[in-house]
Amino acid sequence: MNDLKRLIDWAFYSLIPLTLLSLAAGLLSDSLTILTVAIDSGLSLIVSYFAFYSIRVVLQQNVFSFPYGTGKLENFSSFLYGSLMIPTSLFILYFSISRFFSPPTDINFGMTQVSTIPQFLRSLILLVAASRLIRKEKTPSPMLESYHTNFHVALVSDLTILVAFFFAFLLVQWDMARIANYIDPVFSLIIGVYMLYHGCRLLVANFKSLINLPLPESDQLKIMSVLARNFDKYDNIGNLYTMSSGRTRFVELELVLPSNTDIREVAALRLAIEKDLQELFEDIRFTLIPLPSAEPVPVVAPNQPSVP
Repeated sequence: MNDLKRLIDWAFYSLIPLTLLSLAAGLLSDSLTILTVAIDSGLSLIVSYFAFYSIRVVLQQNVFSFPYGTGKLENFSSFLYGSLMIPTSLFILYFSISRFFSPPTDINFGMTQVSTIPQFLRSLILLVAASRLIRKEKTPSPMLESYHTNFHVALVSDLTILVAFFFAFLLVQWDMARIANYIDPVFSLIIGVYMLYHGCRLLVANFKSLINLPLPESDQLKIMSVLARNFDKYDNIGNLYTMSSGRTRFVELELVLPSNTDIREVAALRLAIEKDLQELFEDIRFTLIPLPSAEPVPVVAPNQPSVP
């Protein structure tokens, strides 16, 4: 988690000057694409501040204030980014299409490189760092996945803009400025579609994580197969509570155990069932609640003195 904090800090602090730089470059160059990048950077800055705060709450590990963990903060951060990305992408798509009908007379493509090159280098470095963290984690956090998606979108956008605008700059030098000016709305349109796709994906995935859903019947049958595999270790089944939150499945099981079962056997049974469940589900949270057996415990009468 400390590695994720460092990644978020670098992303947040490096984004502030680049957002201002992109805004200035977009206004001076009259490029809709660069203004699109500046808007996206401003959007990322808002969400990055939320994540900047959230990660510090998570790292507090305050079991009194957060007895059930703080994972929903991560899901909400990703959900917020996706929900803001969708209307922003629609805004970009509208103005991109409008520019096809009224392109600007002149775009300073040399000025656009002032912000594009630093943006590309930042996205590349942060994407490599986020990819390494994801490979280290068996189940990466939603916040890390959100940042990885953001860096991936940013890298593709920055590389595309860098190459396209360099080509447009050459076209201007070859007295083909009218053709070059159409490159700007084309690539802002591509970025808008790309943002819309990833925004919808983040929105749907993290909405599922923010609400609790019942497990499907297929998963219920898998759980019952695990119980059948361990049938000789308990007397009966009590209540079985299951739900899913995102990719995580929660199973709370009541088992009626023999009256002579000691604490070591209960722990061994819990580990055996949990291991079987982990083979079937990638992310599982299992709780075993042992119940006393209804079978009466025989009472041995004390020895009676013999009658002479």
